[in-house]
Amino acid sequence: MAMTKQQTKEQKHVVDIFNKVSSSCLAYKKHLESYKIDCKKINFLDLPICDKDGYTQKYSLEDRMYEGKCLADYYMICTSSGSTAEPTIWPRDYDYDQGLEPPHTRFLENHFSFTKKKTLIIIAFGIGTTQAGMMHVKASWEGSIHGKISVITPNADAAQTVFLLDKLHSYYEQIITIGYPPIIADFIDLSIEKKLPINKWNLKIIFAGESVSPLWRKEMAKKIGGTSRDIVSFYGSTEAGMIGFESKEINQLVSLCLDNEELRFDLFKTFNLPTVVEVDFLKKFTEIVNGEIVITVDQVIPLVRYNLHDRGVILDSKHIQKVLDKHKINFIYPKNKKSLVIYGRNLSRKTSIEDLQNSFAILNLDRYFYKEFQYEEEQTNKSLNLKIIFYSKDGVDLNAKELKKLTEKFEKSVSKLISAHLPILITIKIVNEKKRIGYQSGKLRYLITK
Repeated sequence: MAMTKQQTKEQKHVVDIFNKVSSSCLAYKKHLESYKIDCKKINFLDLPICDKDGYTQKYSLEDRMYEGKCLADYYMICTSSGSTAEPTIWPRDYDYDQGLEPPHTRFLENHFSFTKKKTLIIIAFGIGTTQAGMMHVKASWEGSIHGKISVITPNADAAQTVFLLDKLHSYYEQIITIGYPPIIADFIDLSIEKKLPINKWNLKIIFAGESVSPLWRKEMAKKIGGTSRDIVSFYGSTEAGMIGFESKEINQLVSLCLDNEELRFDLFKTFNLPTVVEVDFLKKFTEIVNGEIVITVDQVIPLVRYNLHDRGVILDSKHIQKVLDKHKINFIYPKNKKSLVIYGRNLSRKTSIEDLQNSFAILNLDRYFYKEFQYEEEQTNKSLNLKIIFYSKDGVDLNAKELKKLTEKFEKSVSKLISAHLPILITIKIVNEKKRIGYQSGKLRYLITK
């Protein structure tokens, strides 16, 4: 098998992964047989795509591991969050995970010099068995060998996080929180509500799990008394682990985009602000197939051309520099760099969680409601209908006129964000805060389930 006549180092490596998996993984052998694939003749880019429905849920856990391996060979068992379906089991290999610490440490060091300062790290993911939480705990623990670093794991509990920060902040020169944006926002807002001196804590934010609006970044920077440089992102998935990190150059690019809607559109073809990261393509070979992110990685459960169903594109330095020059921005972007742009999950819906979150932030609805919500979508020939459940904060009581006005503003905001071809009709149901669904495995369950 080959990919091209003149193969790059990354392309040669990914072909080697295919050869290993196709000869040593029973599930992948069956997958290829179902397509009548001749491994000696097919080109890598012509291999069939795998995904959760057609591969992970089709074949047993044991068959998806390398032959001769069993679960007891692995030191930790993690799961997906189960936010949209039954959780999937993902075993972890100790030696493989030891290799995650160096890039994790470099990421923190490059942005925040964390080995040179007394640093408290907050894991603002759910812990339990979820992979995102557990892997960042482990990588942060290992990173502590390089400096004066402590780690706390409040398990997405805002009250517990605030309690610990109030007791501990004075012992550290900086605090770095790594987690899911709604969880981070919850404890920051609660700290401000309790009138704690959060702007003196030298708080830094590292987030993943979804794209956030430019407004979210700006508001969070303001709340923590910092700048956009104090907020960075990374991209990972349950299936493939940590995939890419926001470099300092990307962070500078994102900062330029916060107040420049035209720049965002010219760079990313959207007025929203996607997640942008650098990827080590040798370790996590990444493709864009039909607009979605497809990854190949050699790990405990190897994946070959596995569709994560996140929408994205890969941008090269030439495109980025051309757009910067067009806008007369004096910033020389590093040459020969490829950046992965992640727009969010494609679940065959016209609207996304990110669209609704952006509208929520634009309209400053956290004055009235918690950031949690659930929604469902129904499309007819005449309109796109959305039903949204918001949870009112204590003391909030909107009358019918106020609710109608708010709904109209929300409709206009969502329509602008998604450029809908059909009119958007929104029904907002307000529920008392005591009936909040809350967090499920550290992640909000955004969809209304029957």
